[in-house]
Amino acid sequence: MTSRDDGAGRGEKRGIFGARRGARLGLVALAALASAVSASRPAAAVSAEPGLREIPLDATGATFRAEVIGDEHFDYLRMRDGTVVVMNDATGDHEVAELGRDASGAPALVPSGILVRDLRALGGPVDPALLPRIDDEALSALWDAATARNVGRRSFAAPPVVKGTRRPLLTVLLEFTQGGGIAAPGAFTGNFETDIAYWKQTLYGSSPGSVNHYYADMSRGRFSFVRATETHGTTNDGIVRIKLPFAHPNSKKEYALLQLYLKEALVMANPYVNFAAYDTDADGTIGRDELDVLFVVAGYESANTSKTPSVWAHVLKFKEPITLDGKILTHYAAIGERQVHAIRGVPTTLPATVGVIVHELGHLALYLPDLYKGPTPVGAWCVMASGNWGATSGSPSGSTPVAMSAWSRLHAGFLAPTVIEAGAPAHDIPVVQSAGAEFLGQSVEPTIYKIETSKPDQYFLLENRQNAGYDRGLQRLLGAASFAGGVGLYRINEERPSDEGKVTFMASDPKAPGSLANLYNLEGGRTFTPLTDPSSDDADGRFTGLSITGFNASSPIMLAHVSHVPFACNAITASVAEHEIHGRVEKQIVDVGGQQIFVAYVTTGAHEALGLDKNKVVTLHVEAPGLWSIGACP
Repeated sequence: MTSRDDGAGRGEKRGIFGARRGARLGLVALAALASAVSASRPAAAVSAEPGLREIPLDATGATFRAEVIGDEHFDYLRMRDGTVVVMNDATGDHEVAELGRDASGAPALVPSGILVRDLRALGGPVDPALLPRIDDEALSALWDAATARNVGRRSFAAPPVVKGTRRPLLTVLLEFTQGGGIAAPGAFTGNFETDIAYWKQTLYGSSPGSVNHYYADMSRGRFSFVRATETHGTTNDGIVRIKLPFAHPNSKKEYALLQLYLKEALVMANPYVNFAAYDTDADGTIGRDELDVLFVVAGYESANTSKTPSVWAHVLKFKEPITLDGKILTHYAAIGERQVHAIRGVPTTLPATVGVIVHELGHLALYLPDLYKGPTPVGAWCVMASGNWGATSGSPSGSTPVAMSAWSRLHAGFLAPTVIEAGAPAHDIPVVQSAGAEFLGQSVEPTIYKIETSKPDQYFLLENRQNAGYDRGLQRLLGAASFAGGVGLYRINEERPSDEGKVTFMASDPKAPGSLANLYNLEGGRTFTPLTDPSSDDADGRFTGLSITGFNASSPIMLAHVSHVPFACNAITASVAEHEIHGRVEKQIVDVGGQQIFVAYVTTGAHEALGLDKNKVVTLHVEAPGLWSIGACP
């Protein structure tokens, strides 16, 4: 194939290169990897659809059940028993994974030679000691490193979004002259199977379930996409349909390869679009606040299905910027055209549901980061986490993406918070439902409360989440067609250098993350104080004195009593690992020859030694805000 940046230069055709199996990765190398990427965890991705799915085992049609974990930067299969599985690109077989290095020498998951097919043939459980095991910390380090390599370091600081913002969106429907990758003969021809009317309505329509309806609800009418001006097909419907004279690249997560095809498609689309008209500030670059470009690539969506050929939905900056009409276009979003959903238990191929689209456009147009990674992911409670896969009971996943979280709506400039200062006198507050107010006939705007602490970049957010509007998508993710809504509580730490861990959903029952027990109401979590778990300590484990009580029963208007209590000694018995999660314990890091080395766990503030065992149970007490010591209160 060819690529062209300036209308003249031509690139070279590229093929797909499978990763070779490398040497096993030692613990020292893995620790160095984690240290190298810990300072920056950028994100512009959609997470894999949660839940077990049928994975093709081989060409016979046999399958095995596993869950896809990860995003477009890094993913793997996890079987029900926790075994990590990857595909051997050379053979097409699924094998148990082990730690190793890829063809470039980078740490990676590699095939171990133990075939999933052989495990199935045994007809029973396999002794775990006989299989390679990879712990969650190692998987997290590999995920972080892959993200850093693919995206690079960048900020998602959002420009202000003002009332009446209408963002031009150009949609490129990308077809191919033939199928590609490892699809079975006849399974894919390279053509679109979706009627173009679906994309017109889903992207630019105003009815429920469309991108514009979703963002109108989230922004209360302050933000929408408009059709980009173009002359292809139906003039000015915002859509250009391009057929490349090549086979589908089946690129999945090979973004440098895919970008060659996308840039060629833009060159072919250029005669129908005056890109120069979108450089409204005449700086030579078409910024994301001037024009957004979405590619819908014929074939499948890797985040949802293992069918091929496919791409994994993503937002990226072009590795080599492309010049169109003398203007540089830097960023784009891309999704796969088709997804596979279980409809009444039968796998059914459907057009991509709206959830993955609003998630990726949240990255591209609103500069929103992913919230599905880190030690305390937001999970089902935000479209920028796993909430993009929301649906009402019995509907395809992603057909009803859940609402944006309070932090994402503030970050996008959609709403302004009601601020409660640190130490403010006790008073009652009404928290108006966050999504779907229009369905209840309410004219009042949703309420987001921002409760400040002594540190300006650390605060709490409160919002009201009910089984209404787009939050009906929680039905699938929480496994309940009807549920009692309530107050969602977040702890925000803007001091973090990366977006990962910046937003923590304070589940009222931390032992049941991603469940109905996460909300605060009369039926469930009734209090949030310095003594509850989770507590109202700030992100550094410092006492805030914040106490929120008096929650009423689930209602479109939730009531709560906010007060601040004086500091008192508090003793907590837990494992060292759990203490660390809550900021009561930290790792002691020393610098040896420019290399940071983890030495041992110490108490926060007092720095009393706790040793190396993170599973050891110990009692700690707080003597002053942020000062934790070993033992019970004096």
